[in-house]
Amino acid sequence: MQFLAIFAFCAACVAVLIVVHEAGHYLAGLAAGVPTDDMRIRLLRFPQHVELRDSGEWVSPASDVKRYTDLVWRHLKSGPRVYVYVSGGLILETVFTVCVSLALIASGHSRIGLAVAGLSLMMALPWLIIDGISVCRGRASGDLSGLWFLARAPTVVLLVVFLATRGAILWYGLA
Repeated sequence: MQFLAIFAFCAACVAVLIVVHEAGHYLAGLAAGVPTDDMRIRLLRFPQHVELRDSGEWVSPASDVKRYTDLVWRHLKSGPRVYVYVSGGLILETVFTVCVSLALIASGHSRIGLAVAGLSLMMALPWLIIDGISVCRGRASGDLSGLWFLARAPTVVLLVVFLATRGAILWYGLA
């Protein structure tokens, strides 16, 4: 029974982190200038993503990367705005993970707080590998590789902050 409870908690935590991540892209898109009617979050597809509308048709980054990229640039018109949109998921997920994890640890629920930070880190590791391979091959396949080709220095900083916050939470919670 305890295994089922742990499994259910982990599944729920992963689902919430995915929702927060995609909401980050959506909110960043709004802030950067994409109209509300031209974006929608797709959570029941893999990988989860934000679709953009092009002449009444929804375009997914998973199905047509070139067309999706062209739409992003058409809406946002500048590298900094595109960077905000692509990084929005990582940024909101980081803020959420730090706040929730530290609040749980501070309220005496260290194991749950550590689990949130650990699951966020574990979810990122496969994508770090995939994006790293993509960068070596000279193409973008996900958030980090896309950011890398937009601006390398800020992407290194973002990646370090992403990893360091989770590492610091795990260190703090285990100390």
